[in-house]
Amino acid sequence: MKKITFLKTFFQTRWLHNFRSREALENYQKKQLAAYMDFLKRES
Repeated sequence: MKKITFLKTFFQTRWLHNFRSREALENYQKKQLAAYMDFLKRES
């Protein structure tokens, strides 16, 4: 199940988001990472 989740996320990020620049991609990644870190803090 984890592999499927990873692949789904990878494909969505790679092909379904039309990032205009590397900066846009990096901002998206930072936002996603911050949300994940918040989740870990809440659930730990």
